[in-house]
Amino acid sequence: MRQATRILTFTCAAVAAAFSQTGRVSGPVTGYVYDAPSRAMRPVLGLPGASLLGERMGFGFDVKSVTVSPRLDGAIATATDGGAHFLRIDDGALTETPAGDIGANAQSIVFSPTGSAAALYSGNSVQVVTGLPASPKLRSTISVGSQAARGAGGQPSSRMQPRRVAMAVSDDGEYLLFSAGTTVRLLGVNGDDQTILETGGAALVAFAAGSHDAAIADPHGAGAIVVKNASGVPARRSLASREAIATATGIAFSADGSHLLVASPGDRAVLSYSVDSGERTAIACECAPSGLTAMGRVFLLNELGKDPLWLFDEAAAEPRTVFVPALSAN
Repeated sequence: MRQATRILTFTCAAVAAAFSQTGRVSGPVTGYVYDAPSRAMRPVLGLPGASLLGERMGFGFDVKSVTVSPRLDGAIATATDGGAHFLRIDDGALTETPAGDIGANAQSIVFSPTGSAAALYSGNSVQVVTGLPASPKLRSTISVGSQAARGAGGQPSSRMQPRRVAMAVSDDGEYLLFSAGTTVRLLGVNGDDQTILETGGAALVAFAAGSHDAAIADPHGAGAIVVKNASGVPARRSLASREAIATATGIAFSADGSHLLVASPGDRAVLSYSVDSGERTAIACECAPSGLTAMGRVFLLNELGKDPLWLFDEAAAEPRTVFVPALSAN
């Protein structure tokens, strides 16, 4: 690790010099991450395995949280006053796109696999937004009150906390996977509402890019399963037992939908399961992944903090985990 850090430091110095000549994000960018202490966003400059954190990108308003599109062309920022701001990203420049009061007081925001749609959860409803990033429009407001009103073990709760809710939205904005309490539901913008799985507790959910294939990670019950064509005639396949994904903190499909990826801090690895065969591969990480968020060609494994930023490079010839030096090391 120490030798790798020295090599990466020299590489990053060259990258930083190239970017400082223009003062803009004009070279390769691996992604963008939220810098919570400074309430700003930072670009991850360079290529996976040879990148560093760039200068802060301000918003012009007080920010509470930021969710970046997997395509890196847009973001949704929640302001401290509760307003949601829909932003376009162009060479590191942020431009706000008017969206009225869509997303006001959102507690949780997720993008679809390619970033063409987003779901914004607030209280007992979810707003599905399409046309991103250029022309955000409200596709539908879906009530989840009957499910969100119950916490773990089915106990009543006046307002479900975001950490007890997991959701995913399809790229076409037509379907929402919603996990709360002990149930995962598939909700359609035209009124469809069906229970996909009764779970043993809080479960994680994901859609595959460009389809309605769904995945559920239920560490307390069914384990990891994939549901092909969840909105039509579904075909369910079990990929892993609950013991195998006991510490799962995030799931996602690979870019081509052929593998289900599971962030597993207990294994200190990203687990990759073939959707067709169920074959398992563990890609080790010198970290305990706290999530699995699509970011360009990589997946973000942790939040920006005092430690290095860790990325899963699924697109590499051999899938690998790589790090970005922490801010204190830049």
